[in-house]
Amino acid sequence: MDSVYIIPISRSIPTKLRIENASGGGYYLWKLITRATNPALLDKPVISNATEVSATEFTTNWTPVSNATGYNIFVYTGITLVDGAPFAVIGQTASSYNVTGLTPENDYTYKVQAAGDGDVNYSDSFVSLSSETITTLADLGTGTDKIGLNHEIIVNDKTIIAPESGNLAVYSLQGLQIFKADNTIRVNTNLPAGMYVVRFINKMGKQTTQKISIK
Repeated sequence: MDSVYIIPISRSIPTKLRIENASGGGYYLWKLITRATNPALLDKPVISNATEVSATEFTTNWTPVSNATGYNIFVYTGITLVDGAPFAVIGQTASSYNVTGLTPENDYTYKVQAAGDGDVNYSDSFVSLSSETITTLADLGTGTDKIGLNHEIIVNDKTIIAPESGNLAVYSLQGLQIFKADNTIRVNTNLPAGMYVVRFINKMGKQTTQKISIK
């Protein structure tokens, strides 16, 4: 549905509706609904920051809207909708949606619209304000060979400890390399509190990536 027009008319005799400025050669489909009361416009969703950002996906988040039947999620790169958008989520209590198939190191934004019941009692809301820009991470690789069972990278305060000697690099969640240390097993950092991604390659060339938290 492209547009919804609510026209208040209080008359007890037949009423005509004239449509002007229609383009020649086009097809138009109009649905007229008469009722004693107009459908209520749903509240606009309030969105929050995206979570679970990776190289190819992130999760959108919003506050549920009363009486919604679902939500439409508009995801943009620049001013262009990504393939498949808007994405539909069914259910009034839904509050998140995982967007997949994105491009690494690319900027995205999203907006959310609450869906009504086809204008029977509730009309779709206006689209929310735009989210802050989300930058997908660099594609660091998944490391098809794990270093070893239970051999994870450990964080102790601001010190990063690898399971064995090798090359270690730390990236921001935006995919920017912060620092790199070769032939090491322990790195003392002075990073601000936050989430980071560590890429570790041992001397045999086996690699793994892991998200860490610095407190």
